[in-house]
This record gives sequence, C-alpha cells and structure tokens, in this order.
Amino acid sequence: MSTGRKALPWLQEITMANHAYEELERFQSNKDNFELQNYLKDCQYEFSAKCHPFSLSSLPGRLSHNLSIPNEIYSCVTYISHSDLHVPPDAAVTALLTCASIALRGAVSVFVREGWVEPSPIMSVMIGDSGVRKSGFFSILYKPFECFEKSKAPSERELMMANEIRRISNKHLSCFEGKITRNTVKELVGENPMYIVDKMLESSKELALQSAELREKTAEMCRPAPKVVIDSGTPVALLECVRDNGGCIGVVSPEPSVFRDLVLSPNANLDIILRGYTQEPYTRLGRDQIHLKQPALPMLLASQYSVAAEVYGNKHLNDIGLTPRISPFFLHEHHERVPSMFKSIKLYDAVMIRLLSMYYTQNSSPQRYVINVEADASKLIQDFEEEIKFDIIPDMHGSVTASLKKMHGLAVRFACAFHALLHDIPHEASINAYEMSIGISVARNLINHFQFAHDPRGLPAYPIAKQILDNILSRREDKRHKIGQVWDVENIRSRLGLSAVAATNALKLLEACNWILFHDDGSKNPKFVLHLDSFERYSQER
Repeated sequence: MSTGRKALPWLQEITMANHAYEELERFQSNKDNFELQNYLKDCQYEFSAKCHPFSLSSLPGRLSHNLSIPNEIYSCVTYISHSDLHVPPDAAVTALLTCASIALRGAVSVFVREGWVEPSPIMSVMIGDSGVRKSGFFSILYKPFECFEKSKAPSERELMMANEIRRISNKHLSCFEGKITRNTVKELVGENPMYIVDKMLESSKELALQSAELREKTAEMCRPAPKVVIDSGTPVALLECVRDNGGCIGVVSPEPSVFRDLVLSPNANLDIILRGYTQEPYTRLGRDQIHLKQPALPMLLASQYSVAAEVYGNKHLNDIGLTPRISPFFLHEHHERVPSMFKSIKLYDAVMIRLLSMYYTQNSSPQRYVINVEADASKLIQDFEEEIKFDIIPDMHGSVTASLKKMHGLAVRFACAFHALLHDIPHEASINAYEMSIGISVARNLINHFQFAHDPRGLPAYPIAKQILDNILSRREDKRHKIGQVWDVENIRSRLGLSAVAATNALKLLEACNWILFHDDGSKNPKFVLHLDSFERYSQER
C-alpha cells in the first residue's frame, strides 16, 4: 500500500503533462488553422482581382489553337458556320472534313509509306450544352446527303414491284425447299441409315447452293432504297445498312441519345464501330450471316457534356481503343460575326454531291482506290509523328496517350478529306505537302480537346464539378458567410457521397475555371475558398 501512495504523485505529474501536451497541440492546431484561414483569405482577394470565373463548358474553347481557314474551303466553312448559328470556324472545318470522309464512302485509302496504308473514315462528335443550336448546325451538314438519297430513290411503283418480287421469291423458295426435302425423304425410305445421312447431307448442300443463288438474284433485282447516312437504328439495322450500301454507311445525328446508344447500350455492336474505323473484315455469324470485306462507318455525332462524360470516362471503351478513335470537339462560345453565305453560295452541297456521285454504290464488292503521298508531304507527317511521340505525349496525362498515338493517322485522314474537296477525281492525284499541312493543323487543333475529354480532371470530372457548384451556390445560407468560409473537402465529400479522388479531380476542374482557389497541403482534408464573384456569375449562368 505504501508503494502505491508514493507512486501517486508521479502518476499525477504524468497525467498533467499529457493534458498540457494535448492543450499545446490544440493550441498549435488552432493557430495553424487561423493562420491558414488568414492566408487563404488574402489569396482569395488577390485571386478574385486577377481572374473571373467562367463556364465549365467553355474551358476547352479557351484551350483551342487558332485554326486558320484554308482559302480553298473558306466559302464552305462560312456557309456552315454562318452568323445565325455562332458555330466556331474550327468546329466547322472539323465537321466539313468529317462530312467529306462520309462522302468518300471508305472507297479510298492513303499510302503513306511502306507498311502504312491509312483508311479514310473519320469519326467526330460535337459536344456542347443544350442551347448551342447543334440541330441547326447539323441540318446544314445533312442536307446534301438527303438530296442525293432523294435523287437516287426508286419510284413508288418500283418499290411496290420490288416488295412483291421479294415476297413471291421467298414464298417460292419456301415451297421449293419443302418439295425437295419431301422427295428426298420418299426416295430414301428403307435404305441403310448411314446412306440416308449421307444423301440428306448431299441434298442439303445442293439445296443451300440453289437457295443462296436465288436469294442473291432476288437481292440484285430488289435492292433497298439507297442510303448514304442514317441518324438512328438498332445494331442489326446498322449492319444491314452497311451491307446494302456498298459496305459503308455514315451516321449523322444531333441527338445525344444516338451517341449514347451507339456505344453505351447493352446491345451496342462495338466491334463494327472499331472495324468501321480500321476497315478490317467483319463477319456476323448466325442464321442471317453478314460478311463485310472492308466496312466503313464514318460518323458525325453530337452530345451533351453529361453523355460525353459517360463515354470518355468509360475505362473499357478506352481500353479497347474505341474512344481514342472518336474525335471530340467541344463547342465553345463564339460571338464573332462570320459573313453568311447561306443564300449566295451552295458550294458545300455541290462538293458533297460530286463526291457521292463518284463513290456511292450498292455493289457488295465496290471499287477501291489508293491515294499516294508526295515525298515532302510524307516528311511532314513523319515530323508530326515524332513531335507527338517525343514532345507532346510526355507532358500529357497517361489517359490521353492512346488517343495521341493515333493523332498522326488522324492527320492523314483529315488531309485525305481536304484533298478530296480540292480535286475533281481525288484518287488520281497525290496528296501534296500543303494538303498534309492542313490535315496536321486540324489534328493539332484537336489535341487539347482529346486531353480534356480523357483527363480525369477534365470531362470525366465535369458532372461532379457541376454538382459541387450547384450544392454550394444554390443553398440558402447567407452568401457572405459562404464567401468568407474556408471550405473543407471532407465536408463536400460527406454531403455528396463522393470518393476522395473524384472530389479532388472535380475541384481541380473548378479551379481551372476560376470558381475556387484550391489549397492542397498534402493532408487528408485539403481546403478551398470561393471566388468573390462566384454567386453573381452563377446566377447569370442559370
């Protein structure tokens, strides 16, 4: 007992020392927090004086390079991006060349050098929020394709005759198959079982050959109405359109749902999209087997940010190489008045119809052409390939690498499309250095668009960044309290149920658009402050 009483003062001293240490830690923490808050508030005033918050959707436009419009297509570009639509000229150039690739129908490819033959299909998606008038933009682009289809469409009488021939042919084929089968069975009654099997197989082969021949002749006599582009359809309908129109169908639609269904639907046929870009052979097995030797699937689609974020943030689509093949263009605000050519010139329509007249066919084995590249043009694309590899890829986020590795091929495709616009018979002339330089310029202009689309702090973070902004700025607390508050990331995460990585990426995007000043001190709970004008800017956007 005496030992315990003597030890008590020591325990009291240890307890008091622990309390003092905890008190010192609390004081130091409060002091650090106080100093950090004062520091962040000083930074907040300086930050707010230097810059102003801008819309999240306009960030890619601020990253775009100034793409000069080639004189040869200036009339076409101004026709597409006339002043009523406020479409950025670089968006119009990208869309124009994509439409030229649709008109080429995958019939041409480019021989760059030994071991490198580049197909011509281009896949592009124009991304913008509601209200940027994507439908009006696309209606101009769609018009010559629609006119060409109407000029080639069969008359109502021809359609009725074709449908009747197809109906009668199917009926006769069914009767013929049934009759042959019955006659074969009657002849084999009482025969050896193995002999019966062999004869039935032999009869089936003969019947299959005759049926295939009849179906082929019927198909030649009763071709479906020509289609150059479609704006919707099931995966099966898409395949049938490619088969029935010379191995190519363009997809042109301003509706984001088409883009979503094409690549995100559970029934989406991703294989035909991949092969429609590379033009590698495609076969669908089954009762109605479809074999396509060199399918082409050029496309010009539109999307809202939310849909595009789902697509480009999808790891599987990136891993299989689908999203690196679809060039994103973010439609930024453009208020410069472009002279309208809408009434005075129809050059765009004429050029597209000229190319379609040359390359459209419903032949299942269409003529293919190869365009050569002049030596100085080949040197240009080689230099661009090395620039991408050694100068651009090392400075980019790893998620963009797959897209950048295809950028020199995309430049060749744009050069081919530009070449087709300039020549009466594109496949009889070689691509020169000037045409290749235009293709490289258009591809280079898309580098930052690809970066924003794939970077985790870009488009994939867009929906969460918008959610954070709405959550903070639409609540009813006193505005002055929120403006002066130093926000904890942990507080935002718990409010919205976000992971640490998702919250940090979204806040980095908000900082890039000047909505917040983010302070990452390496702790588990970084801080940020709002821009002093954030409420006014937010109310203007709404």
